Amino acid sequence: MTRRGFENWESEFLQMGAYVLLTAYLVQRGSSESKPEPETDPPADHADHTTPSSPWPVRVGGLVLALYRNSLAIALPLLFGISFVLHLLGGTAEYNEKQALESGRQAGRRVSRVISLGAKIRSGGPQNPVPRLV
Repeated sequence: MTRRGFENWESEFLQMGAYVLLTAYLVQRGSSESKPEPETDPPADHADHTTPSSPWPVRVGGLVLALYRNSLAIALPLLFGISFVLHLLGGTAEYNEKQALESGRQAGRRVSRVISLGAKIRSGGPQNPVPRLV
């Protein structure tokens, strides 16, 4: 994948991560559907009231449950970070390749100048002709 592809992914993951985090914050803080501040989750949502059909992170609880509850808010910034690093590495590789090509061209120009200078010397012709006064 090219640098531009990772750049595109980077912007998409940043957008979606910001959308998820801001939406969750705004819904919890200012929406008419959100719970009043002092009210907590209903008892059915607590880890104490799990059933065999509950997802396994809910049955295990603790850190696994915290990661499960925040998985989308963790995954999108993580994917953004990965795409950022890949964009950085791709851009660096592209820059280095371009610099190598440019230095190769410069070296080729220098070699051709030296070869043409050597041909002029061998032919006995003056390199810088001096104008004659008449």
